Amino acid sequence: MLLVLLVAAWQQFRQLEPVGIIPTLTGKVEYCLTCHKDLAEISPSHPVESFGCVSCHAGERLALNADMAHSTLRGGANPSDLSVVEASCGGVNCHSGSAQDNRDHIQRALTSVQTTYAGAIAQIRFTFGAQPDLKARYGIEAIQAYQETNATALPSLLKFDPAQVGSPSVIAFAANCLNCHLRSEPLEGMQYNRFTGCAACHTPTANQGPEQSIHKLTTAIPYTQCNTCHNRGNYNLASMHFEPRADQPADRLHDYYQPIAQFTVASGLWIALTATPSRSHGRWQPVQ
Repeated sequence: MLLVLLVAAWQQFRQLEPVGIIPTLTGKVEYCLTCHKDLAEISPSHPVESFGCVSCHAGERLALNADMAHSTLRGGANPSDLSVVEASCGGVNCHSGSAQDNRDHIQRALTSVQTTYAGAIAQIRFTFGAQPDLKARYGIEAIQAYQETNATALPSLLKFDPAQVGSPSVIAFAANCLNCHLRSEPLEGMQYNRFTGCAACHTPTANQGPEQSIHKLTTAIPYTQCNTCHNRGNYNLASMHFEPRADQPADRLHDYYQPIAQFTVASGLWIALTATPSRSHGRWQPVQ
């Protein structure tokens, strides 16, 4: 009993000894390091002395109670989630500045194919007769191009709505095959373990359990991180379900992405065998 009281008293004493820091970028004291002083620095370009914690993570900077301190965290444990990334990582001096200053990282991420999934959506709509060519017209979310001077940029994308197509295959694609883009939560399983948003690539999580605390950002992205979205198997165009790989590659040559010919040949053969001529599009249109 005495030991329990001593432990409780020690914990109370510890809680009353806040560890404060005044980041140079904010000039405001925050007590996050009271509990997180042993947490590794997230990256050399984000030193805690300059950024602190609250400028990226939000939270209650003066709270000493964990629940209260975390009650207003931005993006939970991931402030780079695309729903909050502008507030967490934006600003002209950070990651939403001009392209000329190479600070338009957020704009590039939001309009990238990894976020919009525009390429896959265009392929599937074309395959099942919903559009006449492979031009990207739709994305996971509607977006507007941010670089009007870029001649190769698409001016905009509409929000993808599979119900408007009316094809069971396109609806199945939307239900079963949209879990790799940067807005989506990963599938269950250690091989899929990743964050959403920018951290999907820049925070190495490959082969680590989701319960492990990961506090790291890096531009030295290992190829195994790519595999949390790629090289896990293939989407079967006949069933519109993901079929995971059964093998366990033992070297980088075979562990890096899925051999594209296997997917292309298998998919192309299925399309050819289940297609009828389509005069309206001047090509082959798969039968529903």
